[in-house]
Amino acid sequence: MPTIRICAMPGGAIGPLGGPFTIESDEVDPRRPLVSSIVQFGRWIIGGMSSYGNSGGIEASSLFKSFASECFDELASENPEVAAHLVDLVVICDGLPANLRNDHIWRLCRAILATLPGVSFVG
Repeated sequence: MPTIRICAMPGGAIGPLGGPFTIESDEVDPRRPLVSSIVQFGRWIIGGMSSYGNSGGIEASSLFKSFASECFDELASENPEVAAHLVDLVVICDGLPANLRNDHIWRLCRAILATLPGVSFVG
């Protein structure tokens, strides 16, 4: 299973998805660009979302879940190799400090990751 680790950025710097965290992977196969596939997908979802004040938060929004699902389906149709990198993903986030766990960008990115087929979170 492809595995990534979410890590706090040193000094509160901004990571590739616009929050104070980065994505790391131990992948060694350069033909399997796991982190870049995740960043590309995350940016696509973030760029297509607008804030409309869902009272349950973005994570609970059926509009968000539908949009993310449609984006994944489109990716799977147009670029199945990249989409395959995102299936059965293991996301390790057990080392995140409390302030990062509550960061609104991390919560959005976690919600995006949660829409991927077969994803599981550790931590």
